[in-house]
Amino acid sequence: QGDAVGLMASGGESRWVPPKRGMGAIDTLLRASYDLQPRAVATDYLAAATELSLRQRKRALVMLVTNARDEDIEDLLAAVRLLQKRHLVCVASLREHALDQAMEDEVHDQPGAIRAGAVARYLEQRTAAHEALRSHRVMVLDVTSDELPAALVERYLAVKRDGLL
Repeated sequence: QGDAVGLMASGGESRWVPPKRGMGAIDTLLRASYDLQPRAVATDYLAAATELSLRQRKRALVMLVTNARDEDIEDLLAAVRLLQKRHLVCVASLREHALDQAMEDEVHDQPGAIRAGAVARYLEQRTAAHEALRSHRVMVLDVTSDELPAALVERYLAVKRDGLL
């Protein structure tokens, strides 16, 4: 559709691929990101948003892919508010497969009940974090890594269809 696509990764390993148009853009993104792996380090959302704001001056759809946790919500909201000054923001909050599995597991004993209760509480906090983002006009995708590619494309097409950019 003639749109440019770029990439910025932060939290562990930083990478920047400026937005580029054309079929070659996808190949460039794939080469730049194929080996990115999640790291057990806290992302400085505000620093990442500041860097992106300096690099990407033109209004864009910013899709922030993260594993948003309740304890991160204030930092994430501050970053989103900064980005929203110029950009349309979508947070793709990755949900661990283990959570879905834990909710399907039958409870047969006390440890299972404790585990089920902990998972339910975690999911409630996660839902509250998503609602906090939505209350600030942020699009939120709650997806597993398997669901992520299709969800991002669907959201992009909806944004284009609705003329939001």
